[in-house]
Amino acid sequence: MKPVLASLLFTACVSAQWSHYATPGIPRLPDGKADLAASTPKSSDGRPDLSGIWAAECGVYGLDDCFIRSAFFDLARDLKPGDVQMTPWAAAIQAQRAGRDHVDDPYGVCMPPGVPRIDYAGGPFKILQTPSVTAFLYETLVGMIFRQVFTDGRELPQAPEPTWLGNSVGRWIGKYSWSTPTA
Repeated sequence: MKPVLASLLFTACVSAQWSHYATPGIPRLPDGKADLAASTPKSSDGRPDLSGIWAAECGVYGLDDCFIRSAFFDLARDLKPGDVQMTPWAAAIQAQRAGRDHVDDPYGVCMPPGVPRIDYAGGPFKILQTPSVTAFLYETLVGMIFRQVFTDGRELPQAPEPTWLGNSVGRWIGKYSWSTPTA
């Protein structure tokens, strides 16, 4: 009886994550997948509504060659080779890290990655958008972490409390652009 009860409780915990729940209000194709060509959802003020589940173009971090071709590994992947050149300083840092077998990688000591890597590492993340704050909720390979971008008009703090993903404020520029200086 006890093993059956334990397996039922475990199953309830796993399904509680709602990984296959179809978020209402998202335009869908006949097969049920999100219609990525549909017009952008709007909030009540007419700006883009970023709320929902977001995922990198690849599946789970590091499990296939897709990551090597992704923007995480090559921010200039869609540009011509001559359009982007690494500075000598950045080339030296890259060579140092590769030469040390990436021992400075936060994942190597069970710490979450920073931005933008966190958007590619560990799977989907959720954005919750309100008029005064946009929250990014991550379930990384090393635990749960969040980032808040305040959009209520405040300035960046002069002496910010340390947070893993920084202290961020944002503002809408025009109708569709969003600016986020981070301390």
